[in-house]
Amino acid sequence: MKICRMPLAVILPAILTCFIINAGSPAFVIGEEAAFPKIINTQKEGENPTTAQSAADAITVPEGFEVTLFAGEPDVSQPVSMEMDDRGRVWVAEFYTYAGRGFDESLRDRIVILEDVDGDGKHDKRTVFWDQGNRLTSVLPGSNGCWILNAGTLAWLSDKDGDDKADGEPEIFLDGFDQNQVGHNIVSGLMYGPTGWIYGRHGIQATSLVGPPGMPQDQRTKMNCSVWRFHPRDHRFQLVTEGTTNPWGLDYNEYGDFFFTNNVIGHAWHAIPGAHFKRMYGADFNPHFYELIDQHADHYHWDHSANWTDSREDNGVHGKLGGGHSHCGGMIYLGDNFPDEYRGRLFMCNTHGRRVNCDIPVREGAGYVIEHGKDFMFANQPWFRGVGLMYGPDGEVYVSDWTDLGECHDSDGVHRTSGRIYRITYGKPEKHFTGDLKELSNPELMELQCHSNDWYSRHARRILFDRFWSSGESFDIKEIFTKEKPKWFDDTIVSQLKIGWVLFSVDAFPERKLRSGLSNANEHLRAWSVRLLSDQASVNDQTWELFCEKAAQEKSSYVRLSYASSMRLMPLEYRIQMAHALAQHAEDVNDHDMRLIMWYGLEPAVTKSPEKALELTNIESIPKLRNFIARRLMHESVTNPKMGPLLVSAVREAESKTQKLELLAGMVAATQGIRQLPKPAGWDELVEEMAASDDPKLKEAVRDLSLVFGDGRAMQELIKLVTDGNANPIDRIAALEFLAERKDEALLPILKKSLNDRVIDTTAIQALARYDDADTSKLLLNQFNNYKKPAQAAALETLASRPAYARELLKAMKENRLKEAVLSASQARQISQFGDEEINKLLEDVWGSLTSTPAAKQEQIDHLKEELTDESLAKANLSNGRIVFNQTCSNCHRLFNAGKNLAPDLTGGNRMNLDYLLENIVTPSALVPNQYKVTTFVLDSGRVINGVIKSETDQTVTVQTEKDEITLAREEIEISKPSNLSLMPDGVLDKMSPEQIRDLIGYLQSDRQIEVVAE
Repeated sequence: MKICRMPLAVILPAILTCFIINAGSPAFVIGEEAAFPKIINTQKEGENPTTAQSAADAITVPEGFEVTLFAGEPDVSQPVSMEMDDRGRVWVAEFYTYAGRGFDESLRDRIVILEDVDGDGKHDKRTVFWDQGNRLTSVLPGSNGCWILNAGTLAWLSDKDGDDKADGEPEIFLDGFDQNQVGHNIVSGLMYGPTGWIYGRHGIQATSLVGPPGMPQDQRTKMNCSVWRFHPRDHRFQLVTEGTTNPWGLDYNEYGDFFFTNNVIGHAWHAIPGAHFKRMYGADFNPHFYELIDQHADHYHWDHSANWTDSREDNGVHGKLGGGHSHCGGMIYLGDNFPDEYRGRLFMCNTHGRRVNCDIPVREGAGYVIEHGKDFMFANQPWFRGVGLMYGPDGEVYVSDWTDLGECHDSDGVHRTSGRIYRITYGKPEKHFTGDLKELSNPELMELQCHSNDWYSRHARRILFDRFWSSGESFDIKEIFTKEKPKWFDDTIVSQLKIGWVLFSVDAFPERKLRSGLSNANEHLRAWSVRLLSDQASVNDQTWELFCEKAAQEKSSYVRLSYASSMRLMPLEYRIQMAHALAQHAEDVNDHDMRLIMWYGLEPAVTKSPEKALELTNIESIPKLRNFIARRLMHESVTNPKMGPLLVSAVREAESKTQKLELLAGMVAATQGIRQLPKPAGWDELVEEMAASDDPKLKEAVRDLSLVFGDGRAMQELIKLVTDGNANPIDRIAALEFLAERKDEALLPILKKSLNDRVIDTTAIQALARYDDADTSKLLLNQFNNYKKPAQAAALETLASRPAYARELLKAMKENRLKEAVLSASQARQISQFGDEEINKLLEDVWGSLTSTPAAKQEQIDHLKEELTDESLAKANLSNGRIVFNQTCSNCHRLFNAGKNLAPDLTGGNRMNLDYLLENIVTPSALVPNQYKVTTFVLDSGRVINGVIKSETDQTVTVQTEKDEITLAREEIEISKPSNLSLMPDGVLDKMSPEQIRDLIGYLQSDRQIEVVAE
């Protein structure tokens, strides 16, 4: 698609250097620093990639395309980021301090500029711009310098004299980006947006507190996996989206809609401002965002029915689907060299597939669905690790290649002296750009907004922004809206958008014009009118009122999504009004994004104006929001007794059974983990009304809430179900679990009687952990040998939960009174944390020492490496190895299709590497991401719980233990003590025989799930 051609005036003469480069001579270097530390590879000796040219020659692309090696080692290495300047030169951030699972502080990172002087598609000039980087992950050239992400900061490196060498130290604008826990999730990916904002990305592994230097911690922005932006003019910092895993690619289409690429839980997402997306693990910072948005791709690039870590090779089914779960670099192609079919497609590097995927964003509902396209590029060699993609002034595409055998879970070393950048063209590009866009006048830069290659439009816009923001000069370009349109203006929607972005950013777009845009015939112009009006640093009430009026009338769901997105920026008093306007559009009821985007904006206003929020629930087309509103107000009722009666009235006045059930279901969900609440006014009347209902779900919801409100009738009803031996076993277990959460003393005798009931004995044993009862340990120990394995496991867990219980357990074990009783390492660690001298002595007699020095652990690793030779592992009984895995590891970890997702998948992390496996098993707490650090909770009943905090509200804390997910009422927590320990304890291998260890490691290194021959 050709929008318009570039005018001759824009094709500037080449500015040639004063010396000649011989065709066969190596690239020369300007500004090289002799003090730059020597780069040393930590990859195993003898493991080296093929030459850069051989790698380029091996690449295959569709017919008609050509691949050129633009640059390779030694001229470029570790290319973590690349961007172009206004002259078409490639700026590269070289990330030498990256060390696989951490960072090497003895090294430095640098920025190099690569230039193709003679126009043959290969660089022939290399300049070192700056070489004092530390954890340098991104470079973004601007006017007279560049932006960088370095040492946990967003900073500006100035080059006022234009000598391609940084003038001095970086000027820091933001700091607080985490540098310790992040690893490969480090902050990255700078790029300019349509209106001059600088965008970046952040991974999930650590939480950062970001703000300008000197800002107090409590005023900073808390963030982890997210897309964020910073305004270079007024220094505003905002989160754009939150969630996913590790976004590592971002770009926008010709309509200014952003898309990003991600890893593991979905690879392609429409970056809707204000969205909260699903996470690989953990909960959103706001505990009241009860549902998160899933990816927008309608497919996966790997077999999603298997485990993500089992897709690390590009063969078999994963290769057919796209190559694997890990993606880097995201480019929406808007150049003018590739065939038209590629325009607007989303290109991304597939790490394990050693290729470039090509997906297709398609409008659907309020946003987009991203469909699978045919893979575009194959590297055909094992060292390819694609990181970045971008198109240039000739419409050509550049692909950066990290060049290593490992990736983000690798521990076999880093090959720092390698790296490549490939250039892909279709046929012969029509021209070669040799000028400097900064030399153009303002009208000429405006003319470039109609160029068919968006590279020119984007750079021209940024130059205009820089000129205006640095000088505040008044531009004649604003006359476009007041005089006859220039001859070059092609009047397409895309060109109108681009010119509007410029005018808005240079204060030349009157607010009255933006308001009139809300009524424009084109949905893209209306949507951007919403975005620009709400993007102002200060928005007046008249605009918000107009938004609510227009949203109710808006016929396009695409525009309505922009209104929903703007809710997060509105004063609270307008948010319910906007939600009411958007709720009128019943066609959005099942939209992928709309209702959840509305909730993220609406939620803070619900408790501020509960009566108005409940009025909103009368609208039929918002079942999800009706549930969420009730849930939010029920949470609030713990501290605000006014909320309960309001909710009861809303249920009674609801017009349909469905509405009543959605409100009640929200109230039930909010009471999880809460023992008892005061009965709200009107509840008894509601119970009587529901008694006549023929809907069992309504009755069940009312009964569950009645128990929370202290209604003895509801408790007796559930106890009757629990003790009815003829009732459905599933219903009996569910009823007992529900009762146990409330910890009513009247339940204790029932639990003791249930210890001999084979249907509910395991559930009863688990429930007894909630009570401090002198008879419990005796009852469980007397019955232990008669229990089946699930009940025995539950008994050990309960007996390890309190000092008095644990003392009796250890005595019984020491006296060999219990058959097949084996404490897990986690249970032993929990018992040791009671701090009781007598108990610790018993534990040492039964279990052994729990303390081990780093030297002892290393000695154990060395010993195991000597024992676990290739010959030894070849004799491993893999069936027995799976049994050991099931008994020891599967409560937390998955391997293939077995186990739980409570901790990292053991199939990950280069599992064929014995060093990696042993380091993680023997020293699990050596490097622990925050999300896996254990907190010890001591409850008012004396019970001790060790686990990882999964989510929190003002009233409850949900904890993931080795066995279960437990919701604790804050009022029952006496002590909460965080640690630096992993949920996985030390000593996992200590109680295993050499054969069991061999079989377990053999199974962990196997290439498929092994059937269990005999348990």
